[in-house]
Amino acid sequence: MKKQALLVLLVIALSFSASANNLTVEDIEIFNVTAEQDKRTGGNLVDEGLNKTFSVGQKEPSLYRFEFNVSNNGTEAWNLTASDLLIHRGLNPSWNVSDIYYRIDQQVNEGGNFSDGDVEWNTSNNGDLEVNDSLLAEYIVNISDSSSTQYDQEFEANTSEIWGSDQHVLDVTIYGELNATIDRPLNDSVVQNNRVFTLNGTVECLNGDCGDITADVRQNSSTGQQLIEGQEFEVIDSNSSCTLLEQQSCTVEWDINATGDANTVHELDFNVSSEYSEIQEKETLDSIVEIRDILITSLDYDVVDFGLLDPGEEQNPAENNSAGYNLTVEEDSNTVDNLWIKASNLTSEQDSSYRIPYYNMSYYEQNNYSERNQFTDYYSLLDTDLGPGTVKTLYYWLDVPYGILSGEYTGTITFKANQSAS
Repeated sequence: MKKQALLVLLVIALSFSASANNLTVEDIEIFNVTAEQDKRTGGNLVDEGLNKTFSVGQKEPSLYRFEFNVSNNGTEAWNLTASDLLIHRGLNPSWNVSDIYYRIDQQVNEGGNFSDGDVEWNTSNNGDLEVNDSLLAEYIVNISDSSSTQYDQEFEANTSEIWGSDQHVLDVTIYGELNATIDRPLNDSVVQNNRVFTLNGTVECLNGDCGDITADVRQNSSTGQQLIEGQEFEVIDSNSSCTLLEQQSCTVEWDINATGDANTVHELDFNVSSEYSEIQEKETLDSIVEIRDILITSLDYDVVDFGLLDPGEEQNPAENNSAGYNLTVEEDSNTVDNLWIKASNLTSEQDSSYRIPYYNMSYYEQNNYSERNQFTDYYSLLDTDLGPGTVKTLYYWLDVPYGILSGEYTGTITFKANQSAS
């Protein structure tokens, strides 16, 4: 006998119900009414929108009118009663809210309460908000923060059956003051012709926030300070922007090539501005610089030692003549037009009346005594037109005269580098 399975289909019907949100916050507007005689009308629109961060910026306490536009998108009129709710939450409890009211059509309904940072309108004044009509809930507030602050806020319109709300942030920015100083080059400095120098300085933000700041380096002109445009100076690289909150500072810096004529004097400064147009631009004091050719040479030795010698010995080489003695025109130097050399007498360390004359010493650019040049006690021209990076190698010899006292003798060899006009 076959068994048959009994299939039972159970159908369960579920029913759902939902209520519609028929009050809509259409718009929020903020007006600065500080200068208005009638604070309920006019003013400058500061910000508007929904579900966003509203920005209010000021240097000192100011008056604002907040307007909340609420529309009835339901199927029945909204008859406002004392049990209904119009409220804006999240203000600074220390602010002064001086005027609270709402408008339906041409009717103004006065009154409300400000407590613990919440503005609550007095809906017991009644009023009927018909379908597809709007009301404006408004208040006047003195925003008096001493430092920049953000507030999480919510506006709510609520009855026992329908509601509408908007969550947003109020960002109150207190505008600061800019201060700027040049750190280097110091006033009355010398910068090298056709070489890069650094101009840097400090920017401070005082008594509030300054936001994004930008600095521009400038030079003097017949009409005052102007941006550097690659004539006497050329900006090679820069780091001239930053973001500053209250009491913060940053360093701005430019790498600048001094391309102007040598022996000319210029006034440099920089000007700093904020993204906030309400903050006054600030310029530094001038730093006066002179463009000059600067010659930089170096020796790889500080002593030329001839060792222990006897009177009458000649052609005695300096102890390091096998390698030579190097003078270098540094890479950071301008070109040396003329290089000069001279020497002094060698004087006994025991008795200064005993001397080896300067002309007993000699030098040459090769290690060859027969081609040597005798020293003079005045500057003699050694070479010309030595560019940066040039290495000049010299070799030295000493002829010792008779009739001198034994012991150590010391003197000086002096070099002078100059340009044609010096």
